[in-house]
Amino acid sequence: MRPVWCGSSKTRAISLGLFALCLAAVRCLQSQGVSLYIPQSTINATVEEDILLSVDYTCHGVPTIEWKYTSNWGVQKIVEWKPGTPANISQSHKDRVCTFDNGSIQLFRVGMRDSGYYVITVTESLGSSQFGTIVLHVSEILYEDLHFVAVFLALLGAVAAVLISLMWVCNRCAYKFQRKRRHKLKGNALDNQFMVFFFFFFFVVLGFELKATPCPFLVMGFFEIGLMNYLPRLTPNHNPLISTS
Repeated sequence: MRPVWCGSSKTRAISLGLFALCLAAVRCLQSQGVSLYIPQSTINATVEEDILLSVDYTCHGVPTIEWKYTSNWGVQKIVEWKPGTPANISQSHKDRVCTFDNGSIQLFRVGMRDSGYYVITVTESLGSSQFGTIVLHVSEILYEDLHFVAVFLALLGAVAAVLISLMWVCNRCAYKFQRKRRHKLKGNALDNQFMVFFFFFFFVVLGFELKATPCPFLVMGFFEIGLMNYLPRLTPNHNPLISTS
């Protein structure tokens, strides 16, 4: 007959073996339970823009989430928190970071100094962890300067076009005015010549009518011609008998 203690010890050994196997399986599942998903590993932004460092994770229990910033100047801790509890934000990023329960953070008013690597670490209560990296490139706003230059050049071109048009109109008006003035001067010269010959003929006829010697009247006629030609020269820049073409 088999002793009773022998069967009970065998059952206890089997139970302990199953318990150890289950514990190892649980530990194995827990160690592989942290998964991290990063939809966009590289983000391009401009100065004064708000950007979202988006991630998502799955794990057992409530993990601890930590974000760090790595650049040429070293490593800097940004924020650390557990979902459902207040976040511990570093002094350098106060009022510039907003946390989300899925592990994502949002940075407000980024600058050139924010360019670099952002590392997230998700750690379970049992010690297993997973990390990921997001690269952020921040550039200056150049399109506003280009827009200002384009507007300035367009305005300058419009002003130049208006000035050229005004110069062309003034040139045409001056040309027409000079042409009209030349025709007027030619007409005045013809009128003066007509008056000169009229007075000359008048004095000659008067001399014959008075049956006097025509010499004094001829002298008076020539004097009148000289006077009519000389008087316009007293006016500056005005000679009706000689017109420039």
